[in-house]
Amino acid sequence: MALEHIWRQFLGRVWKAIGKIMRALVIGMLAGGIIAEVAGYFIDGGWPDRQFVHVAAIAFALAVGYASAVTAALIEGVHGVVDVATQVDDVARAAVDTGINAVDALVDAVDGPERHGIR
Repeated sequence: MALEHIWRQFLGRVWKAIGKIMRALVIGMLAGGIIAEVAGYFIDGGWPDRQFVHVAAIAFALAVGYASAVTAALIEGVHGVVDVATQVDDVARAAVDTGINAVDALVDAVDGPERHGIR
C-alpha cells in the first residue's frame, strides 16, 4: 500500500516535470523563432526573401528551445534532489531519535533514572 502510494507520487511528479520541460521547449522554440525572424526583418530591411534567414531562424529556434528544455530539466532535477534529501533527513532523524531513546532506556535500566538528576 505504501509502495503503491510512493510509486503514484513518483509518477505524478515525473509527468509534471515532463510537462514543464515540454512547455519550456515549445515556448523557447516559439520565442527563438520569432526573435530570429524579427532580427532578419530588421537586418534585411523588409520581409526576408532569402531562405537563409528562415533556415537560421529554425536553427535558432531549435537551439533556444533545447536550452530552455535542458534548463527546465535541471531545475526539476534539483527540486527532486532537494525533496528526496529532506525526506531522507526526516527518516534519518526519526531513526536516530528512536535509537537514542532505546539506548537511553537501556542506560536507565542499568544505571537507574537517578543519572539524570531526578530523585
